[in-house]
Amino acid sequence: MDAATVPVSLLLLVLLLSLEAGKGRRRSAGVMTSNRNHKCQEFVSAKFQNETEISLDTYLDTGMGYLPNLTESLPSLPLFPFLSDLSFPPASFRSSLSTLLFHSSSFPFPLASPISFFSLFLASPSSIPSPSLLPASLPTFLLSYLFPFSSFLAPSDQLSFCVHFKPFRLAVRIPLLSYWAEGEDNEILISYIHFEQALSVMCCRRLVHEKLSAPILLHTWHHLCLALDLEARTLLLAFDGTFVERRLTVNQTALGEDQQLQVRGGGRLVVGQDIDNEEGGFSLQQVFVGEMAHYQLFRRALSREDVEAFVECMDDIPYQPILSLNDSVMENKGVVMARISAFEVCEKGVNFLVMFPFLVTWDAASALCQKMKGALSLPQTQEENKMVFDRFQHFSKKCQSNWSALYWLGVKGNVTSSQWIREGDGEVVSWHNAIVGWDKPTKTFQCMAAGDAQFPYHWYSASCSETICTICNNTSPPRVRLRGLCATSHFDSIFYVHGYTNQNPNFEGEVSSRIVWDGDTWVMSSLQYDNAVAKMETRRVNSLPLGLHVWSIQGDKCGNEEETLLMTACGEGEYTCANGDCIEKSRLCDLTLDCADQSDELACDPVEVPRGYTAKLPPPSPTAGPLALRVVINITSIREFSLVEFRIGIDVHYAVTWYDARLAYRNLKEDYRSNKIQKPSPTWRPEMHIRDSTGSVAETFLHHDAMYVERNSEPLPDDRRRSVENAVFSGSTNKLIYEREETLTIMCYYDLRMYPFDDQECSFTLSVQDMSDKFGRFVEEGSGVRFFGRRRLLEYELFRENISIVTRNNVTNVKIQLHFENQYKYYLVNAFAPSLMMVVICLLTLGFDLHDFQDRIMVSLTSLLVLAAFFTQTSQSIPKTSYVKFIDAWYLALICEDFLVIVALVCVEVVRLREEAAGSKLMHVAPFDKLRNNFVATSKAAKMNTFLIVLFPLSLVVILVAFSLLSTL
Repeated sequence: MDAATVPVSLLLLVLLLSLEAGKGRRRSAGVMTSNRNHKCQEFVSAKFQNETEISLDTYLDTGMGYLPNLTESLPSLPLFPFLSDLSFPPASFRSSLSTLLFHSSSFPFPLASPISFFSLFLASPSSIPSPSLLPASLPTFLLSYLFPFSSFLAPSDQLSFCVHFKPFRLAVRIPLLSYWAEGEDNEILISYIHFEQALSVMCCRRLVHEKLSAPILLHTWHHLCLALDLEARTLLLAFDGTFVERRLTVNQTALGEDQQLQVRGGGRLVVGQDIDNEEGGFSLQQVFVGEMAHYQLFRRALSREDVEAFVECMDDIPYQPILSLNDSVMENKGVVMARISAFEVCEKGVNFLVMFPFLVTWDAASALCQKMKGALSLPQTQEENKMVFDRFQHFSKKCQSNWSALYWLGVKGNVTSSQWIREGDGEVVSWHNAIVGWDKPTKTFQCMAAGDAQFPYHWYSASCSETICTICNNTSPPRVRLRGLCATSHFDSIFYVHGYTNQNPNFEGEVSSRIVWDGDTWVMSSLQYDNAVAKMETRRVNSLPLGLHVWSIQGDKCGNEEETLLMTACGEGEYTCANGDCIEKSRLCDLTLDCADQSDELACDPVEVPRGYTAKLPPPSPTAGPLALRVVINITSIREFSLVEFRIGIDVHYAVTWYDARLAYRNLKEDYRSNKIQKPSPTWRPEMHIRDSTGSVAETFLHHDAMYVERNSEPLPDDRRRSVENAVFSGSTNKLIYEREETLTIMCYYDLRMYPFDDQECSFTLSVQDMSDKFGRFVEEGSGVRFFGRRRLLEYELFRENISIVTRNNVTNVKIQLHFENQYKYYLVNAFAPSLMMVVICLLTLGFDLHDFQDRIMVSLTSLLVLAAFFTQTSQSIPKTSYVKFIDAWYLALICEDFLVIVALVCVEVVRLREEAAGSKLMHVAPFDKLRNNFVATSKAAKMNTFLIVLFPLSLVVILVAFSLLSTL
């Protein structure tokens, strides 16, 4: 700048300052009353009606390689917005972008455009040479503002900064404004710290440092305006509708008592990178990649009304900024300048449209959009319809079809009502632009498409089986996740659909990666590491890299040359099928095919066995001491109880649970039976040995055995190193269950001395083969043993079952004891009562007439024979033992009683006959009663019979009492 131009600049400065003061007075007087809706509507109408919108590809086709006078022609350039279908900058234009310089010999202060903002696009690192090839003073990718005169930014104690910005990538620090002065790199630094998710405001040799918690979203417009009053020590900050007013905290000791807190002038200001020294000192970890609009810096502290108005896009700030994107004093390094509508910047709820130039049917198109968490595009107004067509019409050649259509519409026809129904909510479409005659759905033409260049802006019905391109409408930036790479990989794990290469959508990583279609396959590259490249082995034209695919990788830190990676747009609570479809995780491995490729039911074994795992060794204990094997034994029935063969058969279902910290589990359900481990199981399981009370191995017949995993904890944090979206559970907190159902036949030594008033005990033991109590011990789980069958058997009743843990030869055993009681009521009715009756009958013969010996002896003998028959029959149904049983003694006692009665009857008869023989020679004459009394009193046989009538019943009572007491022992 020569000396002649300085007065002109000063005059312009005075003039503009006076205009600003007039604007301020008018605004305070209430003259400025524009509102957001009206303003945004003006921008939208001005953009679409008064400007010719062309794509960047068309603009670059003019062949201009170097534009030295771009600043002079910029106001008259056609307006091209930064939309998601434009890839900036193309390789053919990279060299020219890096040489664009904006200079001026004067110091102009152009006013902001009344119809649109100027925006800057900060290119990605791939758009410029490698940082290692650049001199230290040249920024790698930024828009650099160099102020050669200290008077340009004089020392100031007031400063305001406002900007709309849309970041495309994340960095450790995302600088929005960086100012270096007098050897201090952070004289002013306004940035976003990603890991803290906070806006940072730093100034004045770092004496002021304030932070505001404010998460940001990529590919989304954010609005920031702050006012710094160093003299009043206040900060006003508005960000996306949040307003903060706070008092600055200043280190007065470091400042000095007599020093004024202010921003020093005469430094260097950079937009898009953090300047660390006079030469630059830029770092790829501190860079802004994205768009900025309405960038303004003021040498004054704006009011709260001004700050909030800017963030809400209500009014323009009525003061002239000392720096804006319009200024031609800026030196441009790798930045594309363009205009963008205020509607796109400010309007909330703007949808994101993505063209997928693949010819597919309507159903496939709808499925594709659902896979990307969107829906088929459906313009609601004529303006939207025109905007969509103009934006994507350059795909007409690739989307050329027999139906002359550009893209499917998100409607389907109801033939009965002749109405078009919107996809998703099922509402009737209130507006469409269908050609007359093709505006009604039919059985043949039940779908609707938008015309291509031959029928611009028009819609018409079409067969749903036609193949047409797809435009998906998303309410948020289309985002996908990449899984399967190691934590130190050079590649990103989050990608956004943004821009196009070879007329296929790009997937831009959130930090420094990119996935593009190279004409043959999908290629992933790192923008920071040139040698890191991955190519998808599956080569399918007209398809996205969504789903599970094998990638060949070079130059990555993970080390593997081939990896199976998963790219998915599914949410955190969803599972991605191998083809990229999304289903709820609860539907995974539910024995129902939910994925079209059936991948949700293919790998459903819940156990993950790590390398080096061996099933021969028991798992280590998660706590100090031996491994706890918790056991529960359920006896479902007693199949056999044989007294003769000394054998018992029982159906047993037992479960052993333990923890194996070596394992991991996946997709566990609440019901453990849904978490069955497939056979053959590669995991350790206890090999059970069962022995009976004799020490012999029990006979077993296996019905069923299985291993399960019981969910006892929440899944581990998601690990993107896993290519499959399994919910992974730790083996140390979720237990394994081994269930076995079998029939046991065990020997049981019965003690029948008190039969049928006996109690029997049978037992068997369980142990784990080759496992001493040093490594594992059984522990009762709950009650330990339970019986679920019928307790009453034919002869016995199970009245108690016990479990105990015993150690023998350094091996823990589970001992199960079964206690049985004889159901003696059967024998009371069928043995004791009849036999007792026989003895009573025998005793009754003592009351027969002494002269009726034949009847007396016949009845007694019959009773004895019946008793003998009872005894023989009972002996045949019970085991023969070397000892006398209770029932044997009973029969023997009764038979003896009966036998003695018979003997007594014979004795009485013998005495009676002798007496009759001796007295037959005498004849007595007397009354009958007297004669009878004399006979009774004098007959020896009668006296003996009377004695026996008393003796034998007493002896029977003694027998009954003795056996009753014995049965209770």
